[in-house]
Amino acid sequence: MQISQDLLPFAIFLMALLSGCSTQQYLTVEEASYQPAVFNESSRITTIEVIVSDVDTNVVFTDLVFQNLRVPVSTEELPGNRVKVSGYIQIGGKLADDHYQKMTEEPNKLYYKVEKSQKSILLKNVERQKTQLP
Repeated sequence: MQISQDLLPFAIFLMALLSGCSTQQYLTVEEASYQPAVFNESSRITTIEVIVSDVDTNVVFTDLVFQNLRVPVSTEELPGNRVKVSGYIQIGGKLADDHYQKMTEEPNKLYYKVEKSQKSILLKNVERQKTQLP
């Protein structure tokens, strides 16, 4: 394929732009697990925990999707420059005021913001922990 001399500067610029567009990794997912808990016949909670490391300083965790529900998360600093990101799904009972559970068709993933940009990372191999009973 031959490029016209008039288009050569544009083609060089486009190639330089595309080669400089690499996907930056803002965090590493070390492990992901969930633990169901049964309080009574009509009230259950599933807690989801994701341990991440190498977290960029601009990252703010916002939500996670698990079993087709999108829920808010909280974070906790762990030793070794790691962060535990937690959320929960509640079946039955009254939800806390700051909690929401939105139905979605998405796979399991962790959402975060970097500056004003919303990003996500898939959660593969989410390990099931032993069910807690009252």
